[in-house]
Amino acid sequence: MFKKHELTLGGERKTLTTNILTLPFLLLGVDNIFFMAAIIGLARVSTGLEFKSYVTFGTGGPFSQYVLFGVMFMYIPILAWYFPIYRWLTTGDDKYKQKVADRLNYVHTALKNFFFMYASAKIVHYLILFRKGIIWQNFFTGVLPAILIAIASQYFISLIYLDLALSGTKLIRRKLYGVEELYRLKQGTRLTITFKIFCLLFAAAVIPLALFLIIMYRLDSINDFVRMNLKYVVMMAGIVTIHGLTFLTSSIQRPLNALIDKMEVLAKGEFPDKSSILYTDEIASLKANFNIMVDELKEKEELRDTFGKYVSIEIAKQLVESKNIDLGGQQIKASILFSDIRNFTAMSEKASAKEIVEFLNRYFSYITRPIMANHGVINKFIGDAVMAIYTPFLGSESYVDDAMRTVVGMRRQLEQFNLDFPQYDSVKFGAGLHTGTLVAGNIGTEERLEYTVIGDTVNVASRIESQTRNLGTDILVSETIFEELSLELKKELSFRKCKPVKVKGKGKPLVLYALC
Repeated sequence: MFKKHELTLGGERKTLTTNILTLPFLLLGVDNIFFMAAIIGLARVSTGLEFKSYVTFGTGGPFSQYVLFGVMFMYIPILAWYFPIYRWLTTGDDKYKQKVADRLNYVHTALKNFFFMYASAKIVHYLILFRKGIIWQNFFTGVLPAILIAIASQYFISLIYLDLALSGTKLIRRKLYGVEELYRLKQGTRLTITFKIFCLLFAAAVIPLALFLIIMYRLDSINDFVRMNLKYVVMMAGIVTIHGLTFLTSSIQRPLNALIDKMEVLAKGEFPDKSSILYTDEIASLKANFNIMVDELKEKEELRDTFGKYVSIEIAKQLVESKNIDLGGQQIKASILFSDIRNFTAMSEKASAKEIVEFLNRYFSYITRPIMANHGVINKFIGDAVMAIYTPFLGSESYVDDAMRTVVGMRRQLEQFNLDFPQYDSVKFGAGLHTGTLVAGNIGTEERLEYTVIGDTVNVASRIESQTRNLGTDILVSETIFEELSLELKKELSFRKCKPVKVKGKGKPLVLYALC
């Protein structure tokens, strides 16, 4: 795997080096073809002799020196710009790393500056070379526009060509930036997609078509010399078009497709890999914001997983969906379950704090499973006790039956707990159920809230649970629970009616039923 990665990285290095070294040849070809086509159209020359006489102002001067100067000026700055990149790719020396990053991030600025200097140097060199015979009318109406047209074409083409070459350097970029930096928006020259497409259209269509029309309009006849140059213009336009289509695919369409695929994964509730950022255009901004969104969603999911252990996710979800985060309360129909451990105080006196916490965590991990399995919501843990709510408001439509199924399940889970942990000497619990109307709401301040339920129903449920000790049973339910149970559960379960009991806060004795 490592060797394959190195070979791929080496392949990217060779490809990038080849592209950089061949770029001057492409640009010099564009220079010669477009310059000659512009002179033919603007000066109405139709032979090679007329062309040479026009551009040398009839002096027969060494036009080849002007071309050679262009070759040298093209190659030397490009090689100087690429040298630190090549050294870093071949040696891996970190002293080149920051310089390489700057060169890649600001490549478009460097390209603009280069062509500005290139245009200035070519014009000055041309004027010096033919200073003795220069004809200013020919220079301003023919030569100068032809130089500018050729250089503009080279600039537009080089933008597309370099973007295309750099799009194949993903492994190089990963090695350069590292994991975190790779996914952040880079500092550098910001070129919009619109501008890049504009460059492509001008280089592949607008300038070649304009030259073609000028030649066809201004020349009376088309001979072999003119026809050959027109073919070169069309061929060059075709080459640029092919490069441009490849550029659109690799630099725009593929990144967008990859981003769409990642968004579809995210929409399914999964977290995709973040998207690497190589440029500074709109797609790069889109990727950067997508990566930020993925990080924030992951952070929220981690918070949800962590704090879901401390507060009820069902309650939080309901509050988010209903946007009910004011301090007001509302009346709801609900069943309340209270449960605690028998003789826990005596047990805790014989154990260390660490042992008590370990015991409670194991115990609650068993007996709370039926609560969640039957649409209940754990409202709070109170020492060794747990309080749960069952209400349609929080997803329990059959809230009486759900609460009843829960205590049955808790009894079974306690039996399993005692089998799995015999060292705790047969733990016992008591559970009480009651149903009725209660008040649910956010209690606290605007800065710190707790969603809870209060009212007589909650108090009675707590009192019923405490009666399990006096009545010698583990599960007691109120008469209201018993009456509202479904026929199916009444047939499935067995109850024993207890003697009415007096509880604190109630004037009348309560009729309770023990689950057999």
